[in-house]
Amino acid sequence: AYYYWHAVSENGEFASDAYFFCAVDDVFTIIGDQDCEARGHDRVAFTEVQIGDDGVSEVRLTAALAPKPQAARKATEPEAEPEPEPETAAVAASEPVTEPEVEPASPPTNLPQPTFTLTTDVPVADLLTTVPLDFPAVKAAILGEWGQDGSDLSVKIGPKRFEEFENGATKAAGAWRLTATCPGHGGAGPGVMLRYDASPDEKTCLVLQDLRDDGFALRDPGSEAEISYAR
Repeated sequence: AYYYWHAVSENGEFASDAYFFCAVDDVFTIIGDQDCEARGHDRVAFTEVQIGDDGVSEVRLTAALAPKPQAARKATEPEAEPEPEPETAAVAASEPVTEPEVEPASPPTNLPQPTFTLTTDVPVADLLTTVPLDFPAVKAAILGEWGQDGSDLSVKIGPKRFEEFENGATKAAGAWRLTATCPGHGGAGPGVMLRYDASPDEKTCLVLQDLRDDGFALRDPGSEAEISYAR
């Protein structure tokens, strides 16, 4: 009797109701709507549609419903009127006017920091073969600093960010997450989804091919090239 939809345009997501499901960036079948991130999925808000007696319903995603570009939103905001200068203010023309330096607000220090520890007694070498896959344990196993076999490249992997080095100098950095599959490649996974700071609109997904105590291997599902890392 009910269907649910979620839509995204180049400017962002369409407004959604608070019906949350696990989802990925591809055709998917996911059982259950709990612990989405722990299972390598996204938690996405959908809008509910009740179909009629004939089993048919229609949703029109019109331009009026679409998210607006950031520039367009700013243009509609009324400009704030400038505050009048105090009558006692006077500055000599020959003296430069300098704005007072404002100290940036310090981030709160009482927020919990993400930590990842192995949540199972399964040996690291067997984590990729367990069913269901223990995503927190797999993620914890690849955190740290690794050298790429046969090259001067290395990588430092944090809970959400990674940094690549060449001969000790930073080469690239970005955000990463573990996902259940690499979209568009026949369900290959688990995948390591990368988003580089230099090209934030592009995503790269590499299949976690091998995992051991002292190393792991990633495979590009498109070219089938394999990259190995070791402590």
